[in-house]
Amino acid sequence: MVKPTGRSMWLLELNEKEKKAVVVVVVVVVIVVVAVVVVVVVGVVVVAVVVVSSSSSSTVVVVVNSGGSHCTIK
Repeated sequence: MVKPTGRSMWLLELNEKEKKAVVVVVVVVVIVVVAVVVVVVVGVVVVAVVVVSSSSSSTVVVVVNSGGSHCTIK
């Protein structure tokens, strides 16, 4: 077993800090993605409600899938 020198201890410490930074970045990205998805879904629902309330004769079909949200007016 090789005794770690001061430099390798610093590298290990840096790696720990980098791991924490990566975790923080991943959490922030996940929060942003979830927020964007929520905003898009809410926007589609609001548009569907506005279209339905403005024109009750047309039927609005909102399809939400993994590829994104699609609002079809029939």
